[in-house]
Amino acid sequence: MPLEKVCVYAVADVKIYHDVKTACTHLGGIPIKIESILENAFAFSRIEEFHGIGGYIGVVKHLNGDWTYADGTVLKYQNWAPNEPNNKPLFDCTHMEPTTGKWESTECFIPRPYFCSVHV
Repeated sequence: MPLEKVCVYAVADVKIYHDVKTACTHLGGIPIKIESILENAFAFSRIEEFHGIGGYIGVVKHLNGDWTYADGTVLKYQNWAPNEPNNKPLFDCTHMEPTTGKWESTECFIPRPYFCSVHV
């Protein structure tokens, strides 16, 4: 990401979110933690690699209904689409919408491409 010592992987191979966490760990990283408008724009610039499918990012809903980064830390930045996050049952994960870069809540068991970030 710009201004950070982080490599971002845009992985077109689709996985359910649980497997995304494992795949990012194998790369030495985590599901992407977007903390600024600049980082969101950078990730969005890579989304064309997903061929029109929204990619998982590292934002999840907890049992108490709070949305945080996958590591449990408070969101420093949010880019939710209108009427999001959707707090329907099972909509506990987040993907970046491929045409706008906005975030949408989604079910975690839907196979999607994903972003990982690895600190270098």
